[in-house]
Amino acid sequence: MDLLRSQLSKGYVARRDDDYLRANAAALEREVMGKKPDYVVVMNGGIVTEATRKYCDKSGTKLVLWAYDNIDRFRWIAEHARDYDMAYTYEPHDVKPLSELTPTKYLPLAYDPGVYRRLPGSDQKKTDLCFVGSVAEVRPERRRLLGGIARELSGLRIEIWSDTKHWYSPFKYQQILAIRSGKNLDFRLRTAEHSEINELYNRSKICLNINHPQSRGAVNPRSFEILGSGGLLLTDRKMEGVELLEEGRDYLCYSSLDDLLTKVNALATDGERRMGIAESGHSIADRAHTYKARASAVLDDLRTAC
Repeated sequence: MDLLRSQLSKGYVARRDDDYLRANAAALEREVMGKKPDYVVVMNGGIVTEATRKYCDKSGTKLVLWAYDNIDRFRWIAEHARDYDMAYTYEPHDVKPLSELTPTKYLPLAYDPGVYRRLPGSDQKKTDLCFVGSVAEVRPERRRLLGGIARELSGLRIEIWSDTKHWYSPFKYQQILAIRSGKNLDFRLRTAEHSEINELYNRSKICLNINHPQSRGAVNPRSFEILGSGGLLLTDRKMEGVELLEEGRDYLCYSSLDDLLTKVNALATDGERRMGIAESGHSIADRAHTYKARASAVLDDLRTAC
């Protein structure tokens, strides 16, 4: 049964991805030929048709790829990198292989300050710790960490929001019973709006981030969204290479479950330290890690290169 489920899932995902690529290619072609832009930035490497490529070559339009996932997961990123005049990747490990196909630079993700921002009353914290993200069967590390927190820190109020519930990736409820059993835990299994997540980050003392295991060195967007919301970011990965952000001053990093438990316990009662780190991280994120800042960096590179 598990093998059949796996094959059905792979077949569905492959068809879904192909439909996604065809739709992206058609939309891109319409936009380019209708608006005649100087530059086109394609997120995550949707296919550029031969007609679009020829039109861009003739009109002088530069095509730029920004891969916000890694080339191991989405095959078309590397397959079609040659179609672009320049590429950026959020995964540092992909810079070298993509550079063999087209000029490539590391460009971390960012956040939208129109969505993730501080709200009035954000100094009044109602939740000790929150986590937003999938805890499906393919992410055992997340379940292990969250289960440990729920068991060991029963005196804290914890909110976990997860939206993984699809027919092609069945959710195994028994695998998270240890997480859900705590009376101090509010577990929500549904897709949340960005505005709801922003409110959650605003009312939480500690905002936990656990990167997806497929990303070897990348920083996921939740890191920036937490900082943009003014939340205290406690994450599993140092944000090395991300401009201006310093671990210990602007955010905190944990290395193991024991380290995580120790830091959460200490931070839950140290309001002055929490506020100092959150304020510093928010200030830098607001200045240097919005999508507007990323767009400015891309335009500067294009003007220099072209």
